[in-house]
Formats: sequence, structure tokens, C-alpha cells
Amino acid sequence: MPRQILIRDTIWYYCYQDEKHFFEWLESIRAVKKVVGGPEGLTVHFARGELSRESWGDLLGVFARYGLDMRPLRILVGKRHEAWLRDPEKYWHEAMWSDAKRRPAINLRQKSVPGQARRTSGALKR
Repeated sequence: MPRQILIRDTIWYYCYQDEKHFFEWLESIRAVKKVVGGPEGLTVHFARGELSRESWGDLLGVFARYGLDMRPLRILVGKRHEAWLRDPEKYWHEAMWSDAKRRPAINLRQKSVPGQARRTSGALKR
């Protein structure tokens, strides 16, 4: 089972605290061992074994909150939570399991307001 994923998305932060909370939240997830920024994006390293339901909940929440592409998370799915994660009634289902060439949006209500958000690729962080 792969132990890391690459977040290639450009992440929009609305203020310094928003960026700080993103990293604090991501790094507080029990299954996450470290987050490393690089020229291609953020690499998230995970502990061995299947992710717990609590870790999945937080990981899905942070990805949804910041509008990140959830499709890379598929490689972390183990047998224990596969049925739950593939449930078509869950808010993340289309964003995580779509095979569309374009990334599906998880929350169309969250739109950037020009001048109120700042953008970073995450490559400069850490």
C-alpha cells in the first residue's frame, strides 16, 4: 500500500491564520506522519497500515474544506473502509471516485472572491 500522496493543487488561503490552520489540521491527523513541500506540490506521508475511520474523516474534511483533488486518496483505501468510502450517498463520492479528466468540484458554494484570497502552490511551505 502506498504511504504517500502528492497534492498538486494550488491552495487558496484567505489569511495567514487560514494557511496555518490548514497545515495544523493536516499534520494533526493521526495517520499523517509528515508533510513536505516541493516543486511539484505537497507530499503527505502516512503511517503504516490502514487509515482509521477518524483519520479518513479528517482527511476528507480538510480536502473538502480547501477544495483539493480527492482522487489521489484512492490509493490509500483499504478493505476495512472501502464500502463506506465508495458509498455514493457520501459528499466525497463524486470528487474521490470520478474518472473525469477534469477534477469534479466538491462544493460549488465555495468560490474565490478576487482580492480576498491569496494563492500558494504549497511548494514554498516547509
